[in-house]
Amino acid sequence: PSQQAFVTFGGVQVLCDLLYTTRWNGEEVSVTAANPTVALNRDVGALRKEALALLREICFSDPAVAETLGSQHSFIVQLFALTGGRFTFEPAVGLIEEILAFRETTFSL
Repeated sequence: PSQQAFVTFGGVQVLCDLLYTTRWNGEEVSVTAANPTVALNRDVGALRKEALALLREICFSDPAVAETLGSQHSFIVQLFALTGGRFTFEPAVGLIEEILAFRETTFSL
């Protein structure tokens, strides 16, 4: 019930927005948090890791969300970009796997 409420009230979009953000508290952050020694990149990388894990769990339990995310080409491209991150590689690959499992068409690399 609480997960459905989260989805209904736009929680998935908030998590997706976090994956796209390039500024945090007025400072620029890297998409992949390539420099984990910078505390800000490390913090944003950890937040993105949690967002990816939550999105994967939601996609697993609600196939409609997986289908919606899978239909957004730019979102899948962003997930592949996140595979370059120290913190985000594993959860990004897991979410890609979950989303592409529901696609009926292939994804052109």
